[in-house]
Amino acid sequence: MNNKNYDPIRNRVNLSSRTAYPELYNNTYWGGSAYKGTQAEDEICLNRCELAEKFGLQSLWTRYDIPHVLRMSRTDTSTEMDHVEAYLTTAGNVLLIVSNYGYPPPSILRIPEYSGKLYHTAATSYVRLWVSRAAFRKHIKAATELTILEETADFPPNIRNVH
Repeated sequence: MNNKNYDPIRNRVNLSSRTAYPELYNNTYWGGSAYKGTQAEDEICLNRCELAEKFGLQSLWTRYDIPHVLRMSRTDTSTEMDHVEAYLTTAGNVLLIVSNYGYPPPSILRIPEYSGKLYHTAATSYVRLWVSRAAFRKHIKAATELTILEETADFPPNIRNVH
């Protein structure tokens, strides 16, 4: 079998193959999961097809970096960035998805809750669209610098200079 979405080692069909965009989603954490035929999985596949069409998703963008200080922010105690996906659109935009199972991403990133669903109906996701890769990188850099400043401002002055 030559289907790139078939894993011969585990003898399975990937979830991405159940979408209209298997090449777009094959390398995501959810798209590489084995398809078991559940209603929730079918719902995820339909939701992801709608997302691809709504935003004109062209490719998964893997050459981006979100620093650890934002992924595991200590300034927003109950937030982290989990299940992060970034896509490039046909218009040259960057679409960032964060799905934290009920917790919003760090507020400094200003990523609003997505009105649609990307997984099953019980999962909340957060989505933001940037006009370009440069705009995305600039925003992430500024948010990182502000987060670091906020975190170091809490330290007493005599501790800041300890090596």
